[in-house]
Amino acid sequence: MNAMKLPRTTRLAGVAVAALMATAGAVAVASPAAAKSHSVVIDKVALGSTNKSVETDVTYTCDQGSDVDLKVTVKGPGRVFGLPAQGTTTVPNKDLTCDFKPHALHLKVTSLTGGTFEKGDYVGVTAGYPLKNGDFLGETKSFFI
Repeated sequence: MNAMKLPRTTRLAGVAVAALMATAGAVAVASPAAAKSHSVVIDKVALGSTNKSVETDVTYTCDQGSDVDLKVTVKGPGRVFGLPAQGTTTVPNKDLTCDFKPHALHLKVTSLTGGTFEKGDYVGVTAGYPLKNGDFLGETKSFFI
């Protein structure tokens, strides 16, 4: 068989494979650009002006048009006499700037359990986006305050 004269089915199969490869390449290049960019980084945690609060600095990003809220929870250590301090604050989506760029927030989280945070406490801080399917996008860190 002459290399210049391939059967028609071979030529069609070659065209189909080339089209498939071009499509797969386009999808591979477009996927990172279309990926969701919801992220939260806990930058700083400090004892608030009262022993009922902790102040946190977070940097967040979210996609334009997203409907996520940002939630920050702080849990203090258990106390021998009394409840551990624990508080949560939520920033509703309407108060977030969702434009793919990083934005900084300074939040005050107040204990809702009646417990107090004290200087030197080792607290756990969780910040992120609770999703409707039950998942949570964010991070958890521990800090001495």
